[in-house]
Amino acid sequence: MNITYDTFEAYGQTAEKLDNPTLIAGRNPSQAEAEKNIVSDIKNKLDLNGNISLLEIGCGIGNLLIPLSEYVKSAVGIDHPSCIKKFKNRNKSNIRLVAGRWPEQQPKEKFNCILAYSVIHYLSDARNAETFISACLDKLKPGGKLLLGDIPNIDTQNRFANSPFGREFIREWEKRKSQFKSRDLEIRDEIFRQAHKPERYLDDDFLLKILKDTRSQGYESYLLPQSSALPFFHTREDILIRKRA
Repeated sequence: MNITYDTFEAYGQTAEKLDNPTLIAGRNPSQAEAEKNIVSDIKNKLDLNGNISLLEIGCGIGNLLIPLSEYVKSAVGIDHPSCIKKFKNRNKSNIRLVAGRWPEQQPKEKFNCILAYSVIHYLSDARNAETFISACLDKLKPGGKLLLGDIPNIDTQNRFANSPFGREFIREWEKRKSQFKSRDLEIRDEIFRQAHKPERYLDDDFLLKILKDTRSQGYESYLLPQSSALPFFHTREDILIRKRA
């Protein structure tokens, strides 16, 4: 009998079955080098420094939070219990880990910075995404920042795929895909094939609605491009939201 998981459970299964940090994070083995550049991009966008408390929602096994913790006063990570269990083997002294699903499970304190990287698109629909974001904003200190990173915008993807460069890039990628096949990749992909598929609601209209809604609530919010050094920069972008002091 096939067991169907949602994507939260799929990440937990991946953490249990695999050891490759890049695969567990949902990226491809060929993106391991580009993945290293994510940390500096986040650090700059959140203006991290030694006075900041940082929360990462969907921290996985620590690919981002471990290096980011070196720039902040304290850090908290929350994710599936299986991810947290594997994270503990790599943990550093200023990181506290919380096992559970956001926003049902939350730390008690508020934070200067909150990060949700490559997370939003695994939520099932727009209403869940809005609830998720609202819970994040409630946990910000005055002057705090929320970075919703690595958002795959459908309209951005279509514009890229229909551009001359994009068409050529996709053709070349299809030719090269077989070079990166491995048993671990097959296991990861099979786990996610069994997961519930989220609706494809992330488009220009929805992202601009987030900006409009949060600004109407008194926040400052911005749609930011990704650096060309990042794994999915052709088709993804970030939203930065700042709570006024």
